Amino acid sequence: MCPSYFRIRVPLEEAIQRYAKWAKVPLPTDRQIIKSSRAHDAVIDERGHWRGKALFVSALEDWTLFRDISVGYCSVPGELWLQFAGSDDLVFANYNDACCFGSLVVIEGGKLVREFLDYADDPTENVNFGDLGPDFEPIESWVDVAGIVDDDKLGFSSTGFLWVY
Repeated sequence: MCPSYFRIRVPLEEAIQRYAKWAKVPLPTDRQIIKSSRAHDAVIDERGHWRGKALFVSALEDWTLFRDISVGYCSVPGELWLQFAGSDDLVFANYNDACCFGSLVVIEGGKLVREFLDYADDPTENVNFGDLGPDFEPIESWVDVAGIVDDDKLGFSSTGFLWVY
């Protein structure tokens, strides 16, 4: 498995505008709501090639969730996520059980409180900063990150729109 997402605690429209500016990409033109189970296939063209980077975007409670279909953000450092988050809360998390990789960034109120990256193939890239408290710690490996991702009720939505750029 290779789930990857980031979520920010701002309304959908604000999150979309902010992301487009931060990532320097055009705003989405098609916001047709689809089921999550169709998102991956919708990113593939008729020849089986990726049509571009893809995010599955959903409003979820008071968060906007961006599921990273093309897994393009797996090693973005916390300081860059801070630029996107501004003074808001943000969680980025992903793991890949095929290559023993996990990454987590948690920003609360515009402050980086936890950054963790565990990559078995290149331990020189590993990062372990901050603490989330006893409900989540200790985080010692990508397996711990996988547990957080799999348990995160705000890390998945069954409907949303596909943003391909």
